[in-house]
Amino acid sequence: MYSAPRCSVVIPTYNRAHSVGDAIASVLRQTMADLECIVVDDGSTDSTPALLASITDPRLRVLRGRHAGVAAARNLGVAHARAPVVGMVGRLARQKAPGDFLRAAALVAREFPAATFLVVGDGPLRATLEGLARELGIADRVRFLGFRDEVPVVLAALDVFALSSLWEGLPLTILEAMAAGKPVVATSVNGVAEVVQHGRTGWLVSPQQVEQLAAHIVTLLRDPGIARSMGEAGRRRVRERFSIERTVAELSDLYQDLYEAKCHADAGAAAQHGYGAQGTRRSLR
Repeated sequence: MYSAPRCSVVIPTYNRAHSVGDAIASVLRQTMADLECIVVDDGSTDSTPALLASITDPRLRVLRGRHAGVAAARNLGVAHARAPVVGMVGRLARQKAPGDFLRAAALVAREFPAATFLVVGDGPLRATLEGLARELGIADRVRFLGFRDEVPVVLAALDVFALSSLWEGLPLTILEAMAAGKPVVATSVNGVAEVVQHGRTGWLVSPQQVEQLAAHIVTLLRDPGIARSMGEAGRRRVRERFSIERTVAELSDLYQDLYEAKCHADAGAAAQHGYGAQGTRRSLR
């Protein structure tokens, strides 16, 4: 039977052969006997698979698909790595309404007593939220992870990503969760509705509707097929609609339109005041 080493380093990757190669080499240079390096490959189509296949060090494990979340959960210290994991990422402040996330978690825990809830982020409400978790009777099921650099590792551990915000701009955490193939349950506020397609990439609920938030999370946990389908649809949507290439192209088009509009406006103003194309005043004769 496989016995998990005491130190597992998880490296998420997608089409980053060069950087993941350097990261793996750095980990495997360590001399600890109880070390393992887990690479979570999110379906790379570049030379990453060939690179991983060429490494024969027994301390390297490559996980794909359904095994990825288990590895990430273990790396985060989740006690029941194969039980449901639901998480939120955001500043622990009024805007994000993290208390609503915990209240929804308490309802979900009634249906899934072994579930773990990850709260990633920090802020002025942290102490209050820790107290609320105790009041709700879910303190042993909630992990306050604080600020984390390795958000992809956290997302890999989740079965469902939830966001209970009262207001938002364009929430990058939701884009990151969708890019990681996670179904999203979020409040339908401001830019959130532009990202999450209700019933296709996740579910949208009204702000402060804790019961609805919990009900949709439970639905996704009960039906992994729906969760997987929504997650895959979300990943496609981010790649097609919110990729870096498309964003740059749209910004370039916007700047070009603004530049041309300004040129037309300047030309019109010049003509109105009797100036020619070169900025010289036309003769009145």
